[in-house]
Amino acid sequence: MQWYYSKNGVQLGPISDNEIRMKLASGEISATDLVWRDGMNDWLPAAKVADLTPLSAFPVARSTTPPVFANGGDSPYSPPTAAYSPMAGGTAIPNYLWQSIVVTLFCCWPFGI
Repeated sequence: MQWYYSKNGVQLGPISDNEIRMKLASGEISATDLVWRDGMNDWLPAAKVADLTPLSAFPVARSTTPPVFANGGDSPYSPPTAAYSPMAGGTAIPNYLWQSIVVTLFCCWPFGI
């Protein structure tokens, strides 16, 4: 599972489960820093994510007041738009192109369409 996190207004990641747990234990990521992974609806403070608890693993936070963002929402970030793909460089033929070729060869061409 890949995690993303926010530190000083900068979105960082992806990192693995083990890496995020080590960063939480060392204090590099605090309980109030926002985290996200695939399957979550929105970014949440690390302390509110069940997969990252028990809270005793978190170092003591400097502030108990949740951050307030300029847009008035809970998070200034949206989930990443696309997962990493080694084929993202345009080296592979997209699915829709394969589908077009199959339809052309087996439907349109034999019937003269």
